[in-house]
Formats: sequence, structure tokens, C-alpha cells
Amino acid sequence: MDTSVLNLFVYITLWLITLIIHQKKKKYFGASSFVLASFLVYSIISFVWYNSISYSKPKLTLFPFVYLYVALIIACMPILKYNEKKISHFVHPSKHFVYGFVLIYVICALVQIPGIIGNMSNGITALLVNSDMGAEMYNELNKSSTRALGGISNIFAIFYNSFSDVSIIFFFYFWAFYPKMKKIILLLSFCLVVQILGSISMGGRTETTMKILSVIVAFVTMRHFLSEKQRRLSYICGAIFIGFVVLLFASLTISRFSERSEGIEGGTFYYVGQGNLNFNTHVLSETHVRNGDRTANTFKYLLGFDVPNGIQTTRLKYGYMKIDDSIFSTFVGDFVLDYGPIITIILFVLFSTLFCHITRIRSGKIYMHQLIALYFCMCVVTQGGFYLFNYSFSRNLTILAFFILYIYFYIDSRALMSDKRTKTL
Repeated sequence: MDTSVLNLFVYITLWLITLIIHQKKKKYFGASSFVLASFLVYSIISFVWYNSISYSKPKLTLFPFVYLYVALIIACMPILKYNEKKISHFVHPSKHFVYGFVLIYVICALVQIPGIIGNMSNGITALLVNSDMGAEMYNELNKSSTRALGGISNIFAIFYNSFSDVSIIFFFYFWAFYPKMKKIILLLSFCLVVQILGSISMGGRTETTMKILSVIVAFVTMRHFLSEKQRRLSYICGAIFIGFVVLLFASLTISRFSERSEGIEGGTFYYVGQGNLNFNTHVLSETHVRNGDRTANTFKYLLGFDVPNGIQTTRLKYGYMKIDDSIFSTFVGDFVLDYGPIITIILFVLFSTLFCHITRIRSGKIYMHQLIALYFCMCVVTQGGFYLFNYSFSRNLTILAFFILYIYFYIDSRALMSDKRTKTL
């Protein structure tokens, strides 16, 4: 057997063994099982793609796969320690806190929706009837990807975009605990559908994929709190909607890959499987770093640092590096290219330790702020397992949105505890 193939097989085996051991301990398929299974699937697709390459194949070595495996395990530790079966009670936040957020988000979404629907109807129609339109829109999308902070006056758009991911968990929260509040559920679901279809109509295959993964992750996170009937209905509605999205997605994929040598099927395998391979062949051998100009671009900008404005400018600035974000290298690769392999591991250990602490289930109770932190962690590792760090550039504001809501509901949880102690006394 070829050494490269053997090393890739070892990487797949590591994830398979990890999943089997994990399942034997937990004895049910939960959030952590889903994350480990996704890594296993990504590695298998990498194997299929590598063996289908007709041109000169890159040489794969073992150590980068070991580093990647260890880094992912460290990053996933808060999820691996999360045990849904230990939860006996969900401590609901104050209603005015939840309603306050939902009201503001829906208002901001409604302001954006007319423009999104206008672009969406034209874009989706073009995708379905013009096989070249997807490629054209994708190119335009990349050219226009700059930091969207200049128009602070457009606060509605900034809030809507920044809180779009975290709003998904609130949809499932109301669906799980307040199914009779149909107006709120319908409003949040409508906002979500428009988000996904809007990204497709702009030619954003990756943005669409990330959004769908966010929905799946939110469902997996909240699945324990749904009734059997709600789960079945979620599966049916999800299957119907995803089927429609796949139709549009296929049109976009055909537009992007139909005339390439790898074809449509190969293009799909390449899309999902390239991250592990690119990490192995390029990332750890890179001697330069981007100093956080991708993963912390907007944060650095807000702190007064001189940073490149957007994707294309960043690629030009670091054009001398072996690899850029035009090809996937997993979110681990993104951090290594920004900070180096040693600092990345240190950052991951600090991140993991902090999130293990704040998401730990105590006395069988889980709070909204813990759920938000866990959901964020799952989004990062699931999306980044084959892609990049999805919360880079202007999406640093999404991290800030998660943090704001975490603090928002943490303060509320402290107030609730204080009220209970006062009543007891």
C-alpha cells in the first residue's frame, strides 16, 4: 500500500476508534457523537477524493494528521464532556430577556427581508435557468467581500447578520418549550429560510452550507428537549426543505464544476475532502504567519490595528505564503496559518478549558447561556472540520454576538438564582 494512502487510512482509523470508544461510554447518539461522526465522514471523503485524483498526488505524511487529530480533540473537549442524559431540568431564562432579543432580531430581519427577497427571486431563477450564472455570482461575491463596517448607520443589517446564527438556537428553543407560540416560531423560521435562500441566490455555496450545518447543529443541540412527535416533524420538514436547497445547490455546483476535469461528483468530493489533505501537505510546513489578519481581522481593526480590508486584500498581502484561504485547510489550519502550530495548541487548550468550565452541567441543570456557548463550540468544529474558521473577517462580529448573548443570559441566570434565594429566606 502507498505510504500516503496508509497515512490517510490511519487518520480515518483514529476517528473510527474514537467514535466507537465514545459510543461505548455514552451508549447513545448525542451531540458529541454527531461531531465525531462528522470528522469520520470528512476523513472518508478525503480518502475517496485522494484516490480519485488522476494527476500527480501530493505526498501525505503521518505527523500532520496526528497534529490535526489532537487539535480537533482538544477543541471538541467541551462537547465530548457534554452529556444530555445528565440534564434533568432546563432552567428557563426570564421571558422578557428572550422576548427582547427575539423582538429586536425580527425587526432587524424584517427591515432587510424586502431587499433580500428581491435579490433572491432574481438569483434563484437565474440559477435554475442559466448554468453559467452560479459561477458569475460566485465571482462577484468574492470580489465584493470586504469589511462591512463602513456603514455603521445600517445598524439593522449589522445586527441581523451578526445574530443570524445564534437566532437559530432560539427557533429550536421556542419549538421545544413553547410550541404553542406559533407566531414567534413562524417568524424565526421565515427569517431562517430567507437567510439560506438568500445566500444561494448570491452564489454563496459555502455560506449556504455553513448555514445548513448551523441548523443541523442547533437541532442536534436541542434534540434532547424535543418530544418524539416534534423530532419526527423536524425530520420531515427538514428533509423537504433540504431537498429544495439541494436542487438549487446542484444547479450552483453544475455551474461551478461541470466544465472542470473533476466533474460535478468530483467537485463535491473535492469541496468536502480537500481540507484534511491541504492541512497535511501545506499548513505545518509554512514558515510564515498572518498574525491573526484572517481569524481576528475585524477584532484587530476595532482595536486600531492596520489590517487588510477583506478576503482579496488579505490574500494579496500574504501572497508569498504556500497556501491561502482560497482552498480549505480546516479551522485548525486557519489558526496555524495565523498564529503558528505552538500558539494554536495553546489557544485551543485555553479555549477548551474555559468552555469545559462554563458548559459543565451542575445538579442536572442547564441554563440558556450554557446552551449558547455549547452551540457556538459545535458550530466552530463542525463547520471548520472540513472548511475554515467560519467566523473570520467581518464574521468576528458573530463571535461578539454570541459573547453578548452569553453575558446577557448569564446575568439573567444570576438574577434568577438570587430571586430564588430571597424567596427561600
